[in-house]
Amino acid sequence: MADGEKQTARDVSMRSNQSAGIDVMLAKEMDAQVIWDDFHRVFGYDPADDADEWWVSWGRFRD
Repeated sequence: MADGEKQTARDVSMRSNQSAGIDVMLAKEMDAQVIWDDFHRVFGYDPADDADEWWVSWGRFRD
């Protein structure tokens, strides 16, 4: 995202959600959520499931 008002608003929103303990993947007002929903609807693919699977399979080995 290019620097500007939208980027600043996004960053403020993400920091606010992080401070409140809200997972970015679960925050409905986030643009990312719209993108995830579109992937799931169009391709029948849930990127969050693959990310979770990666962490279970490989992420634990990085600890």
